[in-house]
Amino acid sequence: AQAPPESAQAFFASAAEGGLSCIDCGSPDADWATVTYGAYLCVDCAGRHRGLGVHLSFVRSTTMDVWSREQLRRMQLGGTRRFRDFLDRYPKLRLDPESSSGLFARYTSRASAHYRRLLDAEVAGNASQGEAPAPDEGHLPEPGSAPAASHAAVPPLPGAAAFAGSGRGDGEGGDDDLEAKSVEEEQALFEAAYARHTAPKAAQPEP
Repeated sequence: AQAPPESAQAFFASAAEGGLSCIDCGSPDADWATVTYGAYLCVDCAGRHRGLGVHLSFVRSTTMDVWSREQLRRMQLGGTRRFRDFLDRYPKLRLDPESSSGLFARYTSRASAHYRRLLDAEVAGNASQGEAPAPDEGHLPEPGSAPAASHAAVPPLPGAAAFAGSGRGDGEGGDDDLEAKSVEEEQALFEAAYARHTAPKAAQPEP
């Protein structure tokens, strides 16, 4: 069921007064969220989460999107501080991820999977889902997750993110052209579209 717009607006306005910070980089300009973990994201990290896939992180804007009651409840129960305090229990997950492989490792870890299940249970009003992983095991991949080695670090492309958000690049194709299953694929598509968009047009032959 959809949450009343005024409920979501009031909640996020109140949360912003207390100060919001991005779970992955600490930026105070965090008006996006990973609903999956009930934590806030800056626009750059929201783009990186988009590359993880919705099965690992479902991203929404706190100012532009419509929220369901369950999604809003997840944010009310969670928050960046709570998730960060949870990650701080795990020495290999404490530091902010500085590469796509580090981001992938954080969100495919046993610790993050446990936290997802914990919020699932709390939103449903059920009891906690088992014991949290031990501090020396929480960073290990959750069984069934893809190997992190496939997510190599990809440097950011200046200007490409803003261009990609416009939907269309050179007039050929729309949002589907920018869909990707991984951070690397998404980056490659952004780079190709951005290059086409900024490349000078070929000189026209003289009549």
